[in-house]
Amino acid sequence: SSGDPLLNYGDFQNRPDHWGHWTIYTQPEGTKVPYTGMGGFFRCRPDGSRFNVFASGTRGAVGMAFDRRWNLFSNDNDHESIADRYSPARLLHVAPKAHFFWPRGWIASMSPDRSDLLEIANAGMGREAPVGQTYYDEPFLGPGYRDSVLVARWGQRKVDGFKLSRRGASFRAQEFPLLVGAETARPVGVAVGRGGRVFAALSYMAGNEWSPKYPSEIVMITRADDPASAPFDAYDAPTANSERLWKELSSDSWQRRQQAHVELLRRGGSLLVGAVSRLKSADRADPAMLHLPWLAAASRRAEALPLLVAATKHANPDVRLQAIRALAQFRELGASGQVFAAALADSDAQVQHAAIVALFDRTEPLPELLLTGPARSSDTYLRQLSAFLIAERASSEQLDRLLDSPDAAERLAGVLALGFRLTVPPTMGAIPEELPLRYDSKNAEFTITYADATIDLKKLARMGSFTIAERWKAISPTASEQGLFKSLIRKLDDSDDRVRLQAAYFLSLLNDPEAETLVVDTRQKTLLRRLQAAPPVPIGRVWMIGPFEDGASGLETVHSPQTGPIDLAAPIVAGATKLQWQVIASGGKISLPKIEPLVRAASTYLYFRLQSLQPEPLMLNVAGDQKLLLWHNGRQVPSGQGPLIISLEPGSNDVLLRVAQATGEAALGLSFQSPGRIEAVLPEKLGQATLAERLKNAGDSSLTSVPPAFLSIDWQHAASAGDAQRGRKLFGADALGCVKCHAITANQKGGGATSLAGANQRFTVAHLVESVILPNKQVAPIFGTTTIVTDDGKSLSGLIVEENDREIVLLLPTAQRQAVLKSAIEERKLQATSPMPAGLVKTPAELGDLLAYLLSSNPQAP
Repeated sequence: SSGDPLLNYGDFQNRPDHWGHWTIYTQPEGTKVPYTGMGGFFRCRPDGSRFNVFASGTRGAVGMAFDRRWNLFSNDNDHESIADRYSPARLLHVAPKAHFFWPRGWIASMSPDRSDLLEIANAGMGREAPVGQTYYDEPFLGPGYRDSVLVARWGQRKVDGFKLSRRGASFRAQEFPLLVGAETARPVGVAVGRGGRVFAALSYMAGNEWSPKYPSEIVMITRADDPASAPFDAYDAPTANSERLWKELSSDSWQRRQQAHVELLRRGGSLLVGAVSRLKSADRADPAMLHLPWLAAASRRAEALPLLVAATKHANPDVRLQAIRALAQFRELGASGQVFAAALADSDAQVQHAAIVALFDRTEPLPELLLTGPARSSDTYLRQLSAFLIAERASSEQLDRLLDSPDAAERLAGVLALGFRLTVPPTMGAIPEELPLRYDSKNAEFTITYADATIDLKKLARMGSFTIAERWKAISPTASEQGLFKSLIRKLDDSDDRVRLQAAYFLSLLNDPEAETLVVDTRQKTLLRRLQAAPPVPIGRVWMIGPFEDGASGLETVHSPQTGPIDLAAPIVAGATKLQWQVIASGGKISLPKIEPLVRAASTYLYFRLQSLQPEPLMLNVAGDQKLLLWHNGRQVPSGQGPLIISLEPGSNDVLLRVAQATGEAALGLSFQSPGRIEAVLPEKLGQATLAERLKNAGDSSLTSVPPAFLSIDWQHAASAGDAQRGRKLFGADALGCVKCHAITANQKGGGATSLAGANQRFTVAHLVESVILPNKQVAPIFGTTTIVTDDGKSLSGLIVEENDREIVLLLPTAQRQAVLKSAIEERKLQATSPMPAGLVKTPAELGDLLAYLLSSNPQAP
């Protein structure tokens, strides 16, 4: 269970034998009602005081649910089946006309220079397979559970709640556990029963099994003081009298209100006329006020119009929201454009959003307030929707005024509108015959089998996919499109970074030869300006080894430090000399070893580590006349005439510099510049003998003692003898869960912990062994555990993986991400401990297999 003492389980279960279909039995009739579908759940039906519900599970859908404000929520598990390209599953607020831009790149945090993407309600679900969801706003379980989206998470073996709170025109969804499964118990569906109890369908599966038979059951989540009969006030909406329906519309239960709402709409007629008078006299705090604007508007009576217009000024923003939406939906009521224009200045961003949606179907010129208000908002939902409306309906004069505005936010709105008009094809319409189509997807279905027919969609119309670049190349641009293209090129010289980079993004979609060089140049110059604006940070301590004679080949000569991971404990033989790595402390000015007169050319190596919480660009400054070569995480970085720019990965970034020297003494300055939080550290000298001693003595310090079985292992041999395929499975298994936090390939996002990409070129066996067995032994401050105590007494501990002026995001030991508002933090303390728990690996054989996997030449993500 979730550990919450208010919850317990019911005993409703069965053993279904058909995967992918629902079978619902209703009692006492005993009739069987088959329902086939990918996802969803069923409504519980009472028989007296007992529930009689039996169903088999399903998997494959991601779920949809409406909240009490009629907002739609869904979730997305992205590339769940493509491990090396996945991005975290996300809970989405699917607002009207929202565009999530899959597959252009759809995670705003992964594309910080794009202003066209939407901020997600919860982007920290991790690699996941959510299979269904519902909405909960019932008084039965208590206020902590209300106004929450419930998601059945097959991959995480739990049902989580996501409590909603307003965030501009959208929502933030704070995760909390509702039902936690043990071992093979996997939720495959979740529903709210009448009375406020929650039902979950569980299938007992070790993994993605293909057999159609699994043990399964239905569980009920209720209060600990709930009587065994689980009673509730039942009524049948289709047969209830009208007074009962009006009473239900004022219920504290969203489910009861929603059922009454639907039935009132179904009956229509005089009931909807009655909604008009009820809207006029209803108490302002009555929950029915969220429903009456819709019911009154559906009456289509002229007397409803002034009441709805008055409701657009109601004290409750949710009522204003419904009034604006209802007036937009029922255009025959004749609401003037001024009603929606005025709502653009509403204090609530969601009301503004609804007004913009309404303007898509209007014919009068766009209000100026749209251009100077929501279009220039930092709220991603308002900004994107406004830009789409401007792209669709703005005049040339309005577009030009935006593009030439002295205000950068207005220029950005103009660029977004231009880009949408040029690169977002219409949702509906014929595909031009001259445009070639492709069928790259291996899982695309073009033939649909119904009970009475089989339909081949390819025979009905042209089908397939194309890119914007392919369209731009295949079809000659119109004069209007050429004008948009030229305007975007002109904005590559804008004074604002966001405007330039957004214009560059849209142009990059076209792959146009005229624009490609300009786009690359714009991005490079913008990056360089950002790096140069950051304060320089001197690198005061480095590991140094050398000099090595280069001979006539100069820097083309290869020395041992360039090949494989750097072992600081191992001496290097160079000719007749045995060289050792040594620490040089210099305060940013590093004295290189003296070169004897008889040596024509030599090189010295400098080595240090840069720690970064997340991917960050960094410029390395080397002050001196020496020629040099640079390696980052074992990969050589081009070092021509320009600045040395490195794209840091999350976690440890090993930097190796090779500095060419001539006869005599030399020195160089070393610093870096980056807009992110970066720390320069030195790795410890750790060899096999030192490792054995440290493991043996771990229990004498504050570290957890190491089991005896791990103390006498030759880990170098264990790594070479391990089974990399078994290690891959361990890396992805729930028992270790490494993949939830660590990336293993360079293009993998990872969960926020240190990237392990290219581990065979970066880490020695001794380093990896100690990091796994004693994660608290070497903890860089930037990767320490942070403990947070909030103003409501809640305590959280984890790794800070994101931070801005408004909130921090913690990576918890469970691999979940938890956002915390800074205004809600009472205490914040950095601990000298690792967020990674000790004792994950149980046997030396497991660690040997894990090492073999990590140190293999091309490890594939699990």
